Amino acid sequence: MVSAGNNTNVNVAALIAAGGQGLRMATKMGRRKQFILLEGKPVLAYAIEKFQDSHFVDAIILVVPAEEIDYVEKEIVVSYAFGKVTAIVPGGKERQDSVANGLANLSNETELVIVHDGVRPFISDEMIENSVKVARECGAAIVGIKAPDTIKEADRERQVLRTLERDLLWLIQTPQTFKLSLLKQAFLEARKSGFYGTDEAALLERLGLFPKIINGSSLNIKITTPDDLALAKAILKHGLY
Repeated sequence: MVSAGNNTNVNVAALIAAGGQGLRMATKMGRRKQFILLEGKPVLAYAIEKFQDSHFVDAIILVVPAEEIDYVEKEIVVSYAFGKVTAIVPGGKERQDSVANGLANLSNETELVIVHDGVRPFISDEMIENSVKVARECGAAIVGIKAPDTIKEADRERQVLRTLERDLLWLIQTPQTFKLSLLKQAFLEARKSGFYGTDEAALLERLGLFPKIINGSSLNIKITTPDDLALAKAILKHGLY
């Protein structure tokens, strides 16, 4: 079993959140989305590989469904020789709970933590490098792309309320990178108030801490539906990644 002990020599750790149950995809594809094979390799393995190969990352924490820990260790971590993986921990009920479980396995001596979705296989080296550099300077960096379409705000009955200014809108992806001390404080305050955000940055924003956005990519897709999986296969087939 991969050690769950805290590594006090780690400056930058990647926390890959792959604890989702993915029941809709599992029903249709016979496997949770993070473990579906792309060109013979699990989706999760693509995400891990970039952090394994990055000289900006010292350690990797994986958060996966509890019943998949043995599979992940044997079929992914060992099979692909991901030596930077220091812990594989069980996910929680919600994504935020899963990330919290991962954070609990990091020493307070860790400077930065990079949180990444395990179902985003096409992260780039440049995203990792820029995330680390900007987070060191600003405390928090998140990856995003400019909104390509017009976005309208509507009420729950789908009545349009207003058109938002597109030039100011970003579609946020992962990785999201933070000084560990800031992220832990944000998680603590969220837990006290029972707040659940849709991403880690939202927790910092509640404390008046606003991340810097760095450029992501339209290829940095999140695989959540069969259509996403088809797009991922096309990206690989045409050599776009």
